[in-house]
Amino acid sequence: MSITDKKYIYAGKVLVFSMFLIYVSCNALIAEQTSGKLKPFRVLLIIGDQWDDPASYMIDLPKSTGEYSGYDATPKVNGDWDFHHLVVLLKSWGIPYDIVRLDQQILYRYMFLDMYSKLKYRTIIWDVNRSDKILHRDYSIVSEMIKEYGVGLIAISDRIAQTDVQPVLGIKYIGNWESNSQLRVKDDHFITKGLSSPFRIDSGTIAFMQRQQVEILDGAITIVEQGSFPQVTVKEHPSGSHLVWIGNDHNYLFYFQEMRTLLRRDITWTIGYNLYKTWDNDLIMIMDDPCGASNTWLEHWHYPALSEEIIEKYLINPLLKHNDVLNINFVPGFVNEGKKRMEPAWNESYTNEFGTKQDYISSKKGYDKGVKLGVFEVLCHGLTHMQPDLVSDPGWYGAPLDKEKSEVGWYREFGDVRRKKEIPPR
Repeated sequence: MSITDKKYIYAGKVLVFSMFLIYVSCNALIAEQTSGKLKPFRVLLIIGDQWDDPASYMIDLPKSTGEYSGYDATPKVNGDWDFHHLVVLLKSWGIPYDIVRLDQQILYRYMFLDMYSKLKYRTIIWDVNRSDKILHRDYSIVSEMIKEYGVGLIAISDRIAQTDVQPVLGIKYIGNWESNSQLRVKDDHFITKGLSSPFRIDSGTIAFMQRQQVEILDGAITIVEQGSFPQVTVKEHPSGSHLVWIGNDHNYLFYFQEMRTLLRRDITWTIGYNLYKTWDNDLIMIMDDPCGASNTWLEHWHYPALSEEIIEKYLINPLLKHNDVLNINFVPGFVNEGKKRMEPAWNESYTNEFGTKQDYISSKKGYDKGVKLGVFEVLCHGLTHMQPDLVSDPGWYGAPLDKEKSEVGWYREFGDVRRKKEIPPR
């Protein structure tokens, strides 16, 4: 038998063994899931009609309701903050989640279960407001998921008017009235361990927060109270489900660091484990617009491009020393005025009309080094950082530096602020 034949036989044995390992690993994972050892690390956030965008893309800051607060002479009351705050917190912690909005969707079992009737979510965050826009008001599926599948539940503030939700939490909702009493830890629990008591608002004071009032039923325990009123309760169901209600004012609920920490621990307790980002003593470093058009033509902005040597000396080396990463928002498209077309910015090296050297070829070599060494993260800040229409009146091509080219509106890519109109789809 030749050496070549032996090599083929050996390679075949390795391939068969590798496939066997993959088969065993996959079956072991399936067995773990079937036995319930691996709980799904994903949260389902259920809301009412708090999402302003009917297409479910943009989650924006709440707009003014036009109502009067009683503290000011003009109507400056903002809309509800709870949904926005919850999404920001889940995003910043890196906790996987999906959203169900009951003004467009009806709850049914396969929102919670996959095709094999296995759980897709370990915890529900219930943030359903009172609204006539909610399509269907049968919430019994929530109780079913808790009692039969052991799904956890975290309910928010006064968003518990639904009669199907209160009994499983172990509370009966009474109502809410204003109070400025402090929130204090009442009972030692995993969720409250080490929290400052009383809770401290991030800054300033809020004189008109709504305090929730509930009656505690069998099985629920108060772990945070406001005056003599329960504001955070916990309950364990025989199914293994862990249930939490967080009171206080839904608009100001997360103005307290203790409440934000408490929510993250609620998720940990109801899922059974957690994996999340922390931002202790961290900074996010960002640099914008390398190759941006304003560097070349805008009178008050004509900074020179960084050379390979400068990038290496003042960016790469310090980042390597401190084991840090710089996020760089690049603008890769260069508008060539002479040819009236867009070209790759990295091919350009020239001195602009202000006498400033723009050597993007040298810059590219430096940025490539940083990416290769892992200290630069590449992000996009648009294509050209300029209006797509540079021809129509009043026109940018051929204009003097001290006239149209000095107007900052030309160097905005996502809205035609020079002509004060929308940019058409491209």
